[in-house]
Amino acid sequence: MTEPQQRNKELGTDTVVWKLSDLYRSSDCSEFIDDADWCKTESRKIGEKFRGAVARLNASQLHSLVLRLETLDSRIGRLATYAFLNFTTQIDNEAAGALYQEIHELSNSCGKETIFFELEWNKLEEKKVVSLLAEAQLANYRHYLEALRRYRPHQLEEIEERLLIETKTVGRKSWTTLFEKVIGNLRFGPDVEWVDELNYQVDPQRGESFYEAIRGYWPGLPDDSLLPAYSGIRPKINGEGVAVADFVIQDSREHGVAGLINLFGIESPGLTSSLALADYVLKMSDQDGG
Repeated sequence: MTEPQQRNKELGTDTVVWKLSDLYRSSDCSEFIDDADWCKTESRKIGEKFRGAVARLNASQLHSLVLRLETLDSRIGRLATYAFLNFTTQIDNEAAGALYQEIHELSNSCGKETIFFELEWNKLEEKKVVSLLAEAQLANYRHYLEALRRYRPHQLEEIEERLLIETKTVGRKSWTTLFEKVIGNLRFGPDVEWVDELNYQVDPQRGESFYEAIRGYWPGLPDDSLLPAYSGIRPKINGEGVAVADFVIQDSREHGVAGLINLFGIESPGLTSSLALADYVLKMSDQDGG
């Protein structure tokens, strides 16, 4: 029996089971699949219709947009709750880990498609906002829309906000990330295993190298306390056994397509370098006719 299992038994929580059927019958039921597909489509449609247009909306149109965003958020929340609870009760289940990762990525994707609303809403002049919020149609959303404006002095440009959605390093999202990491137990890694085909299985035997590395700074790590989580496929620009390559950034001089800039191999420290990379790409774009 592992330490977490023993602790659950001592606390009397080893028999606690979430009734996830109140959310979905299973992760492969038609309702779950349809909701996930709907979220992808709806977030894209919202972006296509309303991005760049918030300043021109009247109260009725703004109400329609906010209602669609609310419905989308509710649907994503239902999917995320199912995936999260399904994973935390069986963190050694590879399929549950993969599902949790999939829905996590879906939530990020939808957030990036719809972040424009908060940014454009906060750019409106106060007089315009007061006029809109005085309309009866928006009464149920007045507090929500007013609360969004609290972050107005701190918001960035859309491209930067989309990056922060990926990392969840600030604000309310950072607390959510901390909660997920604590409630889901500590995580270590990742490591790299070279594969020649799509294969998301995690070999438990790879845990031996984790024990050795972790005990370098946590000597008291108990035996049999680590469990595999989820995996993903990462494209690489260098082969196995070859030294890590530098970032590859290509413009029309390499591929012959004006305005197209490719970025490959942006691994660590890619995130740290992201703003510098953005400046570099912007200069390349100006020079390349983008």
